Amino acid sequence: AVNCPAGQYQNDSAAAGCSDCPSGSRSPAGSQSVLNCSCSVGYFLNADVPVCEPCHVSAGFFCPAGSYVY
Repeated sequence: AVNCPAGQYQNDSAAAGCSDCPSGSRSPAGSQSVLNCSCSVGYFLNADVPVCEPCHVSAGFFCPAGSYVY
């Protein structure tokens, strides 16, 4: 496994490189999943895509707890 730098992750132990976190998010060094990428305040990680999407509080959507760090 590759020890990825902050802002990247590796979710496949057979892969030789790291993948970037979605735009607008960060991860700690050594991350092994896109779920380790945390979006900016007011955004949440849609891991299916993966992208940081805005939390539409007025539309009834709320950021899941722990979905952002900074």
